[in-house]
Amino acid sequence: MADDAAKEVEAARALPFGERVRHPKWKVRNEAWSEVASTSEDPQKLVPWHAGEHAELFVIGVSDTNSAAQATALEALCAALGAAQSGEDALVSSHGAAVCKRVCSKCLSGRPNTVKRAKESLLLFAELGRGDLIVDAVVAYALPHKVSKVALAGVEALTEALRTYGSKALDVKGLLRQVPKLFDAKDVKVRGAAKELTAEFCRWIHPGVIREVLLQGAREALKKDVEALISQNEGQQVKPLKALRGEEEPAAVAGSEATAEEGVEAGAGAAAPAKEEPKIDAFDLSEPVAVLPDLAEFWSGLKEQKWSKRRDALLVLRVKASVPKIEHGDFLPVAKELKRVVSSDSNVSCVNAAIDCVDVLARGLRKSFRAPAKLLFPVLLEKYKEKSAAVTRSIHKSLGSVLEMSVSVADVQEDLVKNIKHKNPKNKVETLKLCCAALQVSRDASSVAKVHDTVLKEATKATQDSSPDVREAATQLVIEFARIAGGAHAIESYLGQIDNARMSKIMRALQGSGGEEEPKPVKAATKRPTTASSKKPQAKEAKPKPKPTPTTSSSSSKGIPSRPIQMEGAVEELRGLFGEETFEGLKSATWKDRLQAVKDIRERAKDLCSGSEAKVDVLVAALCQVPGWGDSNFQVLLNVFEIFLDIVQGDHRVTREVAELIVAGCVEKIADAKLNAKVCDLLDKCAAAVNQELLVMKVLGKSKSHRNPKVLLESLEWVSNSLARTSARRVDPKTLIEATKLHLGHSNPNIRLAATNVLAMVIACRGLENKSYLGEVKPTVMANIDATVADLRANKGITPASPKKTPSRKGAGAREVVVEVEEEAALDAVDSQLPSGVLDRLGDTNWKTRRAALDELKQVARTRKDAVRANVSGIIGALRLRLHDANKNLIIVTLEILQHLPSSFDAKLWERHGKIIIADVLRVLCDNKKAVREAGCLTLHTWTDKFALKSMQTYLVGFVSDAKTNVDGKVSVLSFLSEVADESALQLEDCLQDALSIVADCLLGKALSLREAATALLKSLVEVFQVEKVKEQMASCTKAHQECLVACLTKLGHIAPPAGSEAKRPRTSLSRRSSQGARAARPATAGARVTPSSTPKAAPKAAAEADAFAENGDKAERARKGRKRSAVSKPLVEDLQRPETLRTLESCLAQHCTQNLRSLLFHTDFKKHCAAVEVIASLVEDESSLQGVLDNLDLVLQWFAIRICEGNMQVLVKILDCVGGLADALKARGHSVTDYEAGCLLPCLVEKCGHNIDRIRQSYRELLTKLADVYSPKPLVLSLLQGTSSKNHRTKVVCVEVLEALYASHDSEFHSSKIIKEVASLLQERDVTLKNKALALLSAVYQNVGAGIWRYLSSVPEPVKATLEAKFKTLEPVAAASRTPGSAKRPGTAPAAPRTPSSERATPTSSLKFRASPARRGPADEAAATWSRSMKRAASDDLSESVEGMKQLCHVLLDFAKKTSDLDVTVLVGSSDKLVYELSEKVSVIFSKATKDMQESASRVPEPGSSRGCKYVLNTLMHSFQLSPMAAAVSEPTLRKIMKNLLMLLLNQTVPALEEGGQLLKALNVLMLKILENANRTSTFLSLLWLLGEGGAVEDQGLRTKFSDLTIKCCIKCVKNLETSIEEGLQVEAVLVGVNAFLGSLERGEMRERLRSDDKPLRMVKTVINELCKIKGKGVYESMVSIPRKEGSLLYTYVDLYSSVANKTSAATANAAQARREELASIFEKIGEGDGAGLQLLYKFTLSHPRVSIDGHLSKTSESFQRYIKDGLAACARQSDLNKENRSEGGEEAAGKQVPAETRRTSYSIEELRQRVERAKALLNK
Repeated sequence: MADDAAKEVEAARALPFGERVRHPKWKVRNEAWSEVASTSEDPQKLVPWHAGEHAELFVIGVSDTNSAAQATALEALCAALGAAQSGEDALVSSHGAAVCKRVCSKCLSGRPNTVKRAKESLLLFAELGRGDLIVDAVVAYALPHKVSKVALAGVEALTEALRTYGSKALDVKGLLRQVPKLFDAKDVKVRGAAKELTAEFCRWIHPGVIREVLLQGAREALKKDVEALISQNEGQQVKPLKALRGEEEPAAVAGSEATAEEGVEAGAGAAAPAKEEPKIDAFDLSEPVAVLPDLAEFWSGLKEQKWSKRRDALLVLRVKASVPKIEHGDFLPVAKELKRVVSSDSNVSCVNAAIDCVDVLARGLRKSFRAPAKLLFPVLLEKYKEKSAAVTRSIHKSLGSVLEMSVSVADVQEDLVKNIKHKNPKNKVETLKLCCAALQVSRDASSVAKVHDTVLKEATKATQDSSPDVREAATQLVIEFARIAGGAHAIESYLGQIDNARMSKIMRALQGSGGEEEPKPVKAATKRPTTASSKKPQAKEAKPKPKPTPTTSSSSSKGIPSRPIQMEGAVEELRGLFGEETFEGLKSATWKDRLQAVKDIRERAKDLCSGSEAKVDVLVAALCQVPGWGDSNFQVLLNVFEIFLDIVQGDHRVTREVAELIVAGCVEKIADAKLNAKVCDLLDKCAAAVNQELLVMKVLGKSKSHRNPKVLLESLEWVSNSLARTSARRVDPKTLIEATKLHLGHSNPNIRLAATNVLAMVIACRGLENKSYLGEVKPTVMANIDATVADLRANKGITPASPKKTPSRKGAGAREVVVEVEEEAALDAVDSQLPSGVLDRLGDTNWKTRRAALDELKQVARTRKDAVRANVSGIIGALRLRLHDANKNLIIVTLEILQHLPSSFDAKLWERHGKIIIADVLRVLCDNKKAVREAGCLTLHTWTDKFALKSMQTYLVGFVSDAKTNVDGKVSVLSFLSEVADESALQLEDCLQDALSIVADCLLGKALSLREAATALLKSLVEVFQVEKVKEQMASCTKAHQECLVACLTKLGHIAPPAGSEAKRPRTSLSRRSSQGARAARPATAGARVTPSSTPKAAPKAAAEADAFAENGDKAERARKGRKRSAVSKPLVEDLQRPETLRTLESCLAQHCTQNLRSLLFHTDFKKHCAAVEVIASLVEDESSLQGVLDNLDLVLQWFAIRICEGNMQVLVKILDCVGGLADALKARGHSVTDYEAGCLLPCLVEKCGHNIDRIRQSYRELLTKLADVYSPKPLVLSLLQGTSSKNHRTKVVCVEVLEALYASHDSEFHSSKIIKEVASLLQERDVTLKNKALALLSAVYQNVGAGIWRYLSSVPEPVKATLEAKFKTLEPVAAASRTPGSAKRPGTAPAAPRTPSSERATPTSSLKFRASPARRGPADEAAATWSRSMKRAASDDLSESVEGMKQLCHVLLDFAKKTSDLDVTVLVGSSDKLVYELSEKVSVIFSKATKDMQESASRVPEPGSSRGCKYVLNTLMHSFQLSPMAAAVSEPTLRKIMKNLLMLLLNQTVPALEEGGQLLKALNVLMLKILENANRTSTFLSLLWLLGEGGAVEDQGLRTKFSDLTIKCCIKCVKNLETSIEEGLQVEAVLVGVNAFLGSLERGEMRERLRSDDKPLRMVKTVINELCKIKGKGVYESMVSIPRKEGSLLYTYVDLYSSVANKTSAATANAAQARREELASIFEKIGEGDGAGLQLLYKFTLSHPRVSIDGHLSKTSESFQRYIKDGLAACARQSDLNKENRSEGGEEAAGKQVPAETRRTSYSIEELRQRVERAKALLNK
């Protein structure tokens, strides 16, 4: 058999090739194709196969059914395609489509080797320029193939072709439409390949086009993956890996024919691609979108009168037209409307929106928009006259799109010419700019030539316009015309009107842009490389031609060394050089670590980088990145600049690249006041080490584009100073002037002035002939430059430098060196001298002269360090005088100079000089001008580097302790020290004791801002040095300072109060200081600065006397004889301010108090008054001396009232505190205040309670509320009502607030027409706060008395009545049975607890706490803050911390439930969902930890806190769900989570084994019931349905069954109350959607299995459907509108079944329901007729039919009738209960005495029913 096969193969070799490839034996076919493949080395032999008669046989070969023969045929195909010359060969042109079709359909599904060769053959087709063949074949046969690997291979082939040959090799437009289908492929590999193909498209096509066409409707995950792939390709050069075969031949020919002289140019041309990659637009790839049919809203909106609606209509058009391609249509009507809006609408927003619509229409319609565009073009050009910059930008954008997409410049040339002639210069400028932009886009010389006679002619005329802006814009347009035409010679006939200066500018612009005007320099440049190899000396050759200027840019920068720097690996190399620890310190987020790391690098850099320039490059490049110029700490950057200074000043040769990196950082930080001096110094050193011209141009270039204008300003100032030092010898004037003059038109005047100074400096130093480089500038600008040049030459002694003579060739190098040395010596000599007479001018009487001298000195201080060092004594002496200048601005400039001086000295030397002037600098801090103080603080900051803080502290302590130092000065010092503590705390370590002394001294100050600043500094010191070190340093302070610091630290919480301090501390801070005799320890309290020596000596003595007030019985006589003034009479506060009143009081007190106390009471010094109040406070505290105070209470209260009216703040605070303590003492003894005694003080308190300080008003409010405990509430309320008529609106507000607080505990005193009407009249006030307070009080009354409030408001105005009715509708009166005494009390109104030594001394009204605390928040705010803190604490990851937080939450919720909390219910509702969600996570975590601890513990004792956590987390959830508002606010996802966790815990077998496991299980059950009862019913149903379905997915089948059983029990409980739930707002539609989702998740097989096994969850869901059908009947279909009725829908099947059954059963009950409705209607008719029996019948009806609601009848009646019905039914219920009790008590005896039926009453009136109810209550009480 084998021999026969071999013979057959041998015989077949003689056959023609066509028969061999069709032979039935595969070996014959394989051998035939092998012969073709073997000839690949000889291309000539393959000609018949790719260009001859055998080409068609490849169609047969690649379709071979034998894989081996097919693979060999593919190999032969690749060989033939490789030998093909072009796409015109027969194999490609004639048979290429068929071959590609067979390759894609037959070969891509073969073996891997076959697939590989198939891809290779497809790539060869693309290389031959026939990518369209492979695209068509792959799209038609590979991508839709049922085998996924075929599609994968096709996509990979396309990707490879695109990557290898670029976008011009493939038909991208047809291919892009197929890519979205690949995104939905089933095979993940195909989807991944499609993503890679999309990313490859983005390399060749703009990513925006790809995103718009392919990714607009894609999934977010897909977009994310593709964007990641696109980001990987960003920054890569887009270049084909191989050129197409037809493109290689011209390049080769060009390279071979290039001459030796033009070799460089020919080589460059060969390397370039033959033709550009085709640009692909989204317009060509997109399908047109119809816009016109969907513009109804646009047409209707334009007719609206309101501008916002017209704008919205235009925005609708813009949004709908913002598509890549718009379907063609008649857009002329739209254009006409847009034209009308643009031309006639008065609103700028509408005009702007209309212009934007033109832009999107032009981009979407392109050439189809030509006619509408020509209609709109003149209108938009005319609109250029608008001043709005936004409108101008929109017109530019829209007209640019029109000219680019729709019309040409020739189409609208008449409109353009007309607008260039416009009388408004702005129209001219903008039109010229538009033409220039249009020409830059078009670049078509033939089309541009059409407008030469029109637009170009007018542009040349506009170059002579009077406006410089028009001239400049016209010049640019002419330049653009010349560039397109090929040079100025092409348009020479139009340029006759242009002057020579402007013509030279045009020629320079054309020359710089590569024009043809100056060809000679170009040729010379091309020949320069060839001359470099000649025998002439190189130095001689490189020398440029002599010019008028001594140096040029090219010659000055020629000798700068250059060495490339690798930025990428510099950071890693730095890690290797300095170690891991230093490197991590550089990257640390803590500035101290970064500072230490930079200092380490600075110390080691000199040794490490010595002799190695590569290491210098690494160091500079790395420090520019880490920490980088974005570091926020100036000390870190200061040390980085110091490192760079060491490098520049060292032995290292600074290269161009290193200098550029340093300049980048210097420019970035040159505007920083703390770094400016160091940056300028570094730039000076770089300019000296590298090249001044290079540095100056780099600085100007980088600062020009910086966002901060101050960077440009400082850079220009440095350039000016640098040029002044070198007389501008080292720069090219032309280059520098052209770079600087751009800033003459800057919007910032300071920058314009700085640019003027730079230009003047160059011209003054280099000669007036350099003014020609300025070109055309405004006359005023030129005048300023000339004036500055004259000033520089006259006052600064600057003379123009003479040009250097060109030395002879012989000895030229030596002479240049000598000249350079002489220049440097001359510069050094100049550097050590100050400008002549500058110090004398600092003392001139004219402030302008002094200012000019200071500016000169400032420049010297910044740039000329040698001059500063040589004249430091004179400079400091002159600056000391200027620190006391009358002109504050000069003081600021002086301080700026002092900020720069330290950079010229080392630390030791500057400390010696700084001590001379530091006292004067500190005195500046007392200035009343904030800017001066800030400049002084900044000066101290800049000194800290060179002036040790330890040496400075001596001056700071003396300054703070000086009596002449004001508050602002002390606060400034404290702020300075606080910043030092935050930024460089190490400097404070050696002088911490002095800092603490300063803090203590300031804490004793009078001003609040001073004490707050001192507290802030102390807090910073504690944070930096820790409490232990601060306490250690405090030991060296004085005793008074120690006490003050300890008190402040205690307040900050850093020191715990000593044990027993509560018992020993007096009630108030006043009595404490009086009894102890020390008033130093008073941080953060109001009052004068007190020292121990200033404490009144009589105070402690008087305080110790128990008989300071003599007991007597004269008070009654004084009340009878004196002026009778009760608390209810009109307050006569003005009487208290009369001098005779004080004299009368003094004579009365002379008989009843000691001499010492009387001298304090009636002294003229307010400090004595404070001491007197302290004495009285101490007497009140002492039980033995209290009686004496009570006997003279009227006199004491009169004295209090007089001192309150005097208005001293310190005395007022002490009196309020003392009166509060007196009220507590009176309450403790059961003593009350008489009307006479209250009349002495109460009118004054009411009148003065509207203080302008919030804290004082709060004290008044608390005191007036507290007086209700010791005084009759009725007169107190009447006094407060008189306060509501005060002229001070704050007094009115406080009085109403106190009334509201009193109403909670004394509501009966308010129930009178006078009081209620007075409060209601306040609703007419204009003050909103007052109206709200009054409305809140009346709301509280309404909730108490209900509709009875209208009895007191019978005659109020109609507006007030309407306001009250609207408010009362939102409230519900509280039932009388639910009101308990004190249940509604406001905070602060509850009676004080019995006084004990500790409780009364900790009262919140003590003066110390009052003054030490900030403005108090309301009780509701405090409660909300406590709630928020507790929630954060409960969410902590720490178990113990979390448990404590939940404990606090439990207490808050319990208080709220008891109505004793101030927490607003909105706070609870707003945070309930978040709380339950966090607790649901805590439940499983806490129970898991408790279980784990129990299992790991051998003694089965859980870790402390774990079981406790279980109880608290359940308790918190229980309280949360017990409050209905909180439970209803929990969302469905949270309910799902918590319910699932709770049910899983109920099934957990380890929970009963925990401590109190039984109680935990019970709590879990109860909590689950509370959730079902109070949570949102809709969310509860949906959560249970989710748990029945996918939410109940548990791996253990047994556990899943139990879980389903528990869930079904919960469902049953909810279904039982389904009808009630629907009435309460259950959303039936949402429930049915959830049921449909449950049924839809079941597949057919699973559904049958469940039905067969009688699945419980499915039965439960069917039960829910059945119950809904029973309740709703056919109405259930109304709730199923959103659920589509599909074929085989299970939900509709069950609903149809159950609703039909429900209808049959409901039909039987319909008649009965109708009968009940008729009966109910007749009952209501009887009630309406006044029949008393109607209520009894209604009550019996409700008992017989409890499920029938009467709300439908009541909703149609008035509120009063509804209230009547409800009250009547309640009375009937009570009567029924009473009758039952009577019958049970009477027994048979009562039964025997039955009343005859005809005498028994069957109905009662409402009044009779009420009387019977009252008698029944009285009977029950007995």
